[in-house]
Amino acid sequence: MTYIFLTVACLLLLIGISAILSLMMIRIPPIPSSPSVVRAIIGEIKKTPSSCSVTELGSGYGYMLFRLAKAFPERQIIGIEISFVPFLFSSVIRILGRFKNVRIFYGNAFTVVEKRNLSLDIAVGYLIATQKISDGLEKLYRERISELLILNTYPLRNISATQIRTNLDMFKSALYIYQKKTKS
Repeated sequence: MTYIFLTVACLLLLIGISAILSLMMIRIPPIPSSPSVVRAIIGEIKKTPSSCSVTELGSGYGYMLFRLAKAFPERQIIGIEISFVPFLFSSVIRILGRFKNVRIFYGNAFTVVEKRNLSLDIAVGYLIATQKISDGLEKLYRERISELLILNTYPLRNISATQIRTNLDMFKSALYIYQKKTKS
């Protein structure tokens, strides 16, 4: 019993330290999406071809990442996280949970996508809408995303969403959905 208590205490301490470091270094703590928002995102992704990969920009501790992996075992699920402790935590969960369809990258999402020359079919994110992040997301949407961009709470500044879903949870969260026009 003491072992379990110490393990839980250590995990909580690591999460607390990680949140403080994230606030100090990048000024943004890892914030998970609510369960109802994750269900809504999964519902939107179900409308896309099953061959599409899904990338979570800012995957944190993996809350949404691993729900996406379970919901779409046939798809490649990619997480990109800038904070080291959440990246490390989700990497361990990926290994322990034997998530063969998940890859996780460490670093700034925009830099990782650029350096690895990734093309994104579907991207999802819960990113604070600073000017720099919004500009980066808009560039990704125009140049790298082929199907769909789903943003939790914070819309793009200069591109109108094709659909907005509101009041998804007690926080009145909104999803901003940017669907690429299909070529005919």
